[in-house]
Amino acid sequence: MQQTVIMKMEKYLKNNGFSLAAAAEDLEVTRQAVSLWEKGQRIPKKPQMQKIFDWSNGQVTAMDFYE
Repeated sequence: MQQTVIMKMEKYLKNNGFSLAAAAEDLEVTRQAVSLWEKGQRIPKKPQMQKIFDWSNGQVTAMDFYE
């Protein structure tokens, strides 16, 4: 069974070479929204969390947005 590495969005973007603009385009949100999520200043809504999970192949989960 393959283990999925769980990580914060900021780390995922950096490790995978995504800019805020590229992530925003892929997730169909504003660059500002991605920036706020990355900094922990906002938590994505449930539909956005599902998109993030799918987009990151499960590497960024809803629990990554909660301390």
